Amino acid sequence: MLAKLKTTIGVDLGTHSVKAVQMSAFGDGAKIDKAVLLPLNSDMNDEKRVEATIRALRTIASGFTVKKAAIVAALPGQDTFIRYLRFPKMPPEELKSSIELEADQNLPYDLAEVSMDSVVLEEIAERGETIVKILLVAAKNEAINRTVDLLRGVGLAANIIGVTTLAIADAFDANGGFRPNETVALVNIGASSTNIHFCRDGISNFTRDISRGGRDLTAAIQKLMKVDFAEAERLKVNYAKNSGSKAAENMLEALDVSPPGEDIETNNFEGQPASDGAEESTEPMASMKTDDVSRLVNATRPALNRLIGEIRRSIDYYEKQLYEKNVDRLLLSGGTAMFPGLDQALADAAGIPVEIVSPAQALIVEEDSPDVKDLMENPAQFNVAVGLAARGIEEL
Repeated sequence: MLAKLKTTIGVDLGTHSVKAVQMSAFGDGAKIDKAVLLPLNSDMNDEKRVEATIRALRTIASGFTVKKAAIVAALPGQDTFIRYLRFPKMPPEELKSSIELEADQNLPYDLAEVSMDSVVLEEIAERGETIVKILLVAAKNEAINRTVDLLRGVGLAANIIGVTTLAIADAFDANGGFRPNETVALVNIGASSTNIHFCRDGISNFTRDISRGGRDLTAAIQKLMKVDFAEAERLKVNYAKNSGSKAAENMLEALDVSPPGEDIETNNFEGQPASDGAEESTEPMASMKTDDVSRLVNATRPALNRLIGEIRRSIDYYEKQLYEKNVDRLLLSGGTAMFPGLDQALADAAGIPVEIVSPAQALIVEEDSPDVKDLMENPAQFNVAVGLAARGIEEL
């Protein structure tokens, strides 16, 4: 079916917003025809969030060319199992059986309850033997069906279900971001979780999902400034959008960033999402005006320090325990990527350059078109949606 289509729509089902990107093949490259960001209320319960997501999907279904496009959506990293397997080179049928046996032994669910896919990443010579490196991805059928049914309910038939954590690498690849012999950490900070994907020479090496994100900053503002969640979110967004370089300097001064090289405990988390073990500060604050930047900085400091610490911890684990090779660059995306000072604080903590990605920089985009206004105004938030659409283009 996909071979007959020339257009794909990547749909990022976030907890803060739904993003969609319509992309079409254009010569040897790709063109972004339409992009939309539809906000959700992050403070809603699960039932209301599903209702709001359905309303957003209906907007996409009515405004995009859905009948002539391949629909690509994704499961959040926390709902999937990503493993990196190594086998001696063997015939394809034996390799398939070996992968299934490994999955049966390591996945926490019965194989009848999950759907799996795998791909050969590379073949390497090791001690006179050819080793095949495999990326295995599995997800419970229940989670897949929930996403498929959600889309189907508004007339969107999902052709491909991907994974958020892998999609950020697809977006980077679509923009020609990978460099030979370079290791990059792709970090996407969403509302409720942060996805980290390490790639070397354009090949996936390790992923991790952290249960922290922009919502933690909003919750901290809400608690310490004594405002409701919606007002806290408004304060956070306005601060990120309207503050200049001075705000970034203020935030850097406030954050407690440990220098590179300081030992950080990295045991017992491989493949596991980080949890919120620390308590938010509940120190009372005096009443304040909503434009008091220094109070907002103080409110968000603990949550930002914990997020930065978890990202650095992941980098240290990758460098010191997995591959003993340095990460050359960190590429940051997601709505919280634009929070003043965060990129420089991460660079200081990890001791590596940090860049905020522009997920459409190498793609064809009519920048003045109203159809891509949301993308032009919020590029970092579209990284997953662009990656999903790019994955669809590859399958055409």
